[in-house]
Amino acid sequence: MSNYEVDPRYDASLGQEICNSLGIQVKNSSRFMTSHEDHGHRTACMIVDLNNNFAKCFSCGFWSSLTGWYWNEFGRSAYRDFDRGSYDGNPVKLTNQERSTVDFEKTPEVNFAFDGTVVPAKEHPLGKRFLENRGLLGVSDEIRAQFCIQGFTYLKSDSKKRIYFTDRVIVPIYEAGKLLSIEGRDVKGEDHWVESLKNIGFDPTEHTYKKVLFPGGSTTDTLWRLDRLKKDEPLYVCEGIMDAASMMTHESCKNATAMFRAIPSERQLYLLKKFERVVVVPDRDQAGVRTLKTFQRSSVKVDVLVLPEGAKDASDVQQGKVDRFKSIVDLVSKGWLRKARPLASFDVDEFEKLLVVDVA
Repeated sequence: MSNYEVDPRYDASLGQEICNSLGIQVKNSSRFMTSHEDHGHRTACMIVDLNNNFAKCFSCGFWSSLTGWYWNEFGRSAYRDFDRGSYDGNPVKLTNQERSTVDFEKTPEVNFAFDGTVVPAKEHPLGKRFLENRGLLGVSDEIRAQFCIQGFTYLKSDSKKRIYFTDRVIVPIYEAGKLLSIEGRDVKGEDHWVESLKNIGFDPTEHTYKKVLFPGGSTTDTLWRLDRLKKDEPLYVCEGIMDAASMMTHESCKNATAMFRAIPSERQLYLLKKFERVVVVPDRDQAGVRTLKTFQRSSVKVDVLVLPEGAKDASDVQQGKVDRFKSIVDLVSKGWLRKARPLASFDVDEFEKLLVVDVA
């Protein structure tokens, strides 16, 4: 997913065709901010650059060329589908590292550092309320949830500190003992954010509310809690940290992880092959459909565990938003885990017909 293709057949009009196919509303600019479908169309968290053939989500870290995204979504070439002719040369693919030298065993490098004032989330009124509302107070220590009163992040290359997290619940993302990123979740809501900007003389319409933040210079190209996961036990794979944490509230699902995105990266697929049994718990939305279709095209053998009707994700169940089940513990106690079945025999098209429509 991280390819940036330089191909003489590419131009902004092709980028627009791709966006239309992906359901991305093109604005009156070749470079614009928009929502990322993986987050339920809530906020403008993704930049799309039609001229330079890329899209990047600042919330989850997703990054792709538009042509690469089209290929991963539909399994076909946009150049062919939109009659851009053939190309005798080899497109240049710019990646963070040359593909021939990529070592997926190696922990990714990062260019950020963090310091600030933090306390255990369960010990701060706002943090505790957030965890209680999510039904996650009991796993707060396991997920290393902290409340960040004010946090600074900075690129190691320039050491200029930037205030990045204020009054957010943060969850660190480690691999091999190395801090790769931090997920920071707003606990006060968009209305409070709007009023805060107005109070200091800023126009909220000129800024973008971000419910979830990941620092620049960091990476989420890993599996959450990778160091703590057990390879000989079923691994429950969710899209987001809050979903995986919800799974962890039951003893049978403690071996849970998050991909931070709907479409797993090549490295994440590589890491998942190390586990004896992988059980994907897809969101019941279009992003979840894309998750399953990506795994169908991969060489990773997975089972699928469908959430009950009415729940968009595992967090919905844990928050009691599904009438028939009070929590993940309640759901598991009623035999839910036994319903997992191989993706090879799973009808993704039928799953797509029964999606939860997210209007948030």
